[in-house]
Amino acid sequence: MPLISKYELSTFNCRSNNNKTNITAVSFGNGITTVNAFAFKGCTGLTSVTFPSSITTIQMAAFYGCSGLQSVTFNGNVTAMGNSAFVQCNNLNALTIEGMSFGGASFPYLKTGTIVTLTKGFTFNGTEVTQDNAESYFGNATVNFRVPVTGVTLNKNSMTLPIGSSETLTATILPEDATNQNVT
Repeated sequence: MPLISKYELSTFNCRSNNNKTNITAVSFGNGITTVNAFAFKGCTGLTSVTFPSSITTIQMAAFYGCSGLQSVTFNGNVTAMGNSAFVQCNNLNALTIEGMSFGGASFPYLKTGTIVTLTKGFTFNGTEVTQDNAESYFGNATVNFRVPVTGVTLNKNSMTLPIGSSETLTATILPEDATNQNVT
């Protein structure tokens, strides 16, 4: 997977790169905060993009026409996304936003069948996204809300066990509607 440095990203243009169909994934280096306009436009071989929390700005048409792009993950809060940043990414079927807020252009062009995963309480341009208004931000995609675990409690605060005996503890995940209820 090519690692894009800050210098390379400021000059990288997939359309002028002869290997644009060979680039399948990108890893962003430390210190990159912005993906420039048209930077990956036409990279038809690109199948997945994961943005580190340092990326806060994605400029206009940065991934326009990346027809092979299937999944996009944002690991932080994007404060500014330009228009058409992911337009004509016709195979995009998974969009995950780990941050709690997003600013700029939305994704109204997402197709039926695309799965969007958000944290409950997520805001888009200052407005909380709910099932009732999700379509205005994410088009025809299915929006799932992830409720993070905030704690685990046990049914006993303390106990004394004689040698050779056992006791069963019951764990409760908090909040009760947390998406991941697994205890390992």
